[in-house]
Amino acid sequence: MVSRDFRRLRTGWLLTAVLIAIVVSPGLTGNTSASTEFEGRDSKTVSTATVEGRLAVFDDAWEAIYERYYDPNFRAIDWERQRTIFRPQAANAENGRELYVVLRRLLATLNDVHTRVFAPEEKFVWWNPRFVSI
Repeated sequence: MVSRDFRRLRTGWLLTAVLIAIVVSPGLTGNTSASTEFEGRDSKTVSTATVEGRLAVFDDAWEAIYERYYDPNFRAIDWERQRTIFRPQAANAENGRELYVVLRRLLATLNDVHTRVFAPEEKFVWWNPRFVSI
């Protein structure tokens, strides 16, 4: 019999991976170029070509983790501090591709292989994984 805590933990991992993929990479809105637009939770389209747009995407991703991550202690990471460290890097990113590098580094601090971020141009990559691991 599987314990309730284990089921909660397992469900949390799966939910976190799916939520982050959906929240952070909803897809391009009529644009097929690399990572230039993002439709956030408020359905307002922003461009990652601008500092304001990159910060909007960063904030949306950070808040999605803050609100929905399965571990309320963030795996013993000070999640608020991570925002102060990585938000300026997101603002200084030259383009959308560099922004998603910053977001991946932010998520790497959690050391959680089940939580990932996908750029809009990668929206179908997570649906068709190239490998399977156990």
